[in-house]
Amino acid sequence: KTQFHGTDGIVGWLDIDRSMRGRWGRHDGLAGLFRLAAKFRRTRVDAVLVVHHNAIYTLAARLAAAIRAEWPSLQIVLTGAPSEASIVQAVMSDEAAPAGLIEKSGPLDEAVALIGAARAYIGNDTSLLNIAAACGRPAIGFFAQTEPLDYSANIIPVALPDGRFGEAGAIGRITPEQAFSVVAATLHRQGAAGAEQPVT
Repeated sequence: KTQFHGTDGIVGWLDIDRSMRGRWGRHDGLAGLFRLAAKFRRTRVDAVLVVHHNAIYTLAARLAAAIRAEWPSLQIVLTGAPSEASIVQAVMSDEAAPAGLIEKSGPLDEAVALIGAARAYIGNDTSLLNIAAACGRPAIGFFAQTEPLDYSANIIPVALPDGRFGEAGAIGRITPEQAFSVVAATLHRQGAAGAEQPVT
């Protein structure tokens, strides 16, 4: 069986309910991640085709390439839940992704341990961003659908320059150069040049 809507031979489709225009979705946050994983398991499909308009995957690959160019000895780890394997592969296979990018998928406790040992965490507004902040790590977050979180000094936002949050495709207005400037400033403050800790 395969699962995708509107194609001959396809048996079904699955909606992912993520935050949009400031509205919290059923599949947002840590609990939402588990709900989504359970929903995928219940489909019992043989193959899934993921089509996503979100530019964050390309942004992630280009940002990783820029970090590797600036700090060639820094380990960059791309993390994701097992249910996000196709997303991780999309970033890994992007032509902008640097050689030596480390792929690490696994359970939540392993991700938390990795974040705790990392020089910094870089990602969108998810549970792992908040976990990184709670672990005392610099948590560099991309904010396009909602305004940046401000409850912790450890959260370092990369936000829309025009402040128009919640619009469809808004993440595409955050450029790799804008993101890298925030990451570079954070890593320089951390003394990351020559450090062995990974960036997740």
